[in-house]
Amino acid sequence: MIQFNSFVQPFVILLTLPLAFIGSIAGLLITGQPFSFTAILGIASLIGIVVNDAILLLTFINRAKDDGMSIYESCKNSSNQRFVPIMVTTATTVMALIPLSLSGNEMFTPLAVALMFGLIVATVLTLVIIPVLFSTLIKK
Repeated sequence: MIQFNSFVQPFVILLTLPLAFIGSIAGLLITGQPFSFTAILGIASLIGIVVNDAILLLTFINRAKDDGMSIYESCKNSSNQRFVPIMVTTATTVMALIPLSLSGNEMFTPLAVALMFGLIVATVLTLVIIPVLFSTLIKK
């Protein structure tokens, strides 16, 4: 609340957390991996990444709005500006986890799968849902 000077914006960020769960659970089900303790650790790590992406996107939206853009324009421009950096960090993280997910290690494969699938789904949905929620909930 203090960072954004708003009561609504932290809730917009918190609404991205289910996006992480959707991808992780789907990935574990698709690959047949167990929902184990290490998978839960992967989801916990994923939450930090997804929240960081949402905070960065909201910060850019707020800066654009403070520069005089309309809410719609600030959401559109911020999403366009942050698209490539967010997608590149997601791609490098997912590619780095591929060897761990294919290792066959019963302990770390669920962690890697939960992180990979959760990150892919949450990143794509965050780039769409954060601007939509922001423009819907924040009025001038």
